[in-house]
Amino acid sequence: MTRKFIIIFFILTLYGCGFNPIYNVSNDIKYKILVNEMTGDQFINNIIRDEIFKSSNKNSKEILKINFNTVYEKIILSNDTKGSPSEFQVKAKTTFEIIYNNKIIINDFNEKQILKNTSDFFGQKNYEENIKQNFANSIARKFNLRLLTIK
Repeated sequence: MTRKFIIIFFILTLYGCGFNPIYNVSNDIKYKILVNEMTGDQFINNIIRDEIFKSSNKNSKEILKINFNTVYEKIILSNDTKGSPSEFQVKAKTTFEIIYNNKIIINDFNEKQILKNTSDFFGQKNYEENIKQNFANSIARKFNLRLLTIK
């Protein structure tokens, strides 16, 4: 009997806790987003485009036209005694050009991370692709938050 009471108590307590996601911006964006042009790294651009379309309000009459360019760089920071690269810095910079009400708004978003080189080529390539995907998701989130301030 007490076990049933505890279960019912927790269900009722958790039901009314009022949880709302902090970064759920998809309900707040009032614009239909159209991507005109994407240049640069296609892997990152495709992920950014998909994330932006998820938050776009498809029923809105207000339209934002967007062009963006992503530059991805892999820079050697240090070499080992044999001259092989041992540490890299990967950087992604995305420049968004938002066209709204005959105004052009430009925003830059940067991401960077340092990673060590490993002898496992396949594992290193997968890790770098994972980093690129994380960069793209982070840039898309920052961009969506920026869209909330456009008036």
